[in-house]
Amino acid sequence: YFGPNLPAEEIAAAAQKTNSKAIALSIGHRIDDALVIREVRKVKNYCAKYARVFVGGYGTFVLKKRIQSTGVKVIVNVDDFRSELEASQ
Repeated sequence: YFGPNLPAEEIAAAAQKTNSKAIALSIGHRIDDALVIREVRKVKNYCAKYARVFVGGYGTFVLKKRIQSTGVKVIVNVDDFRSELEASQ
């Protein structure tokens, strides 16, 4: 856990430094849809070579299709997340 409202660059740097294989982002509420999509896309682009990116949370319901269009998996529940992590090992 690195805290709320981190820019994509900081998330990617932390994930790379910790050798993360997966990055889970939580969108708790919607502030600016275009900003959210831009930042999700940046995280995906920065981390695609070494980590899978997942997004969940209440704020993803309306943005699900737009998030998925970035190549990021939207997680709707913990079982789904667990299955995705196990499948990528």
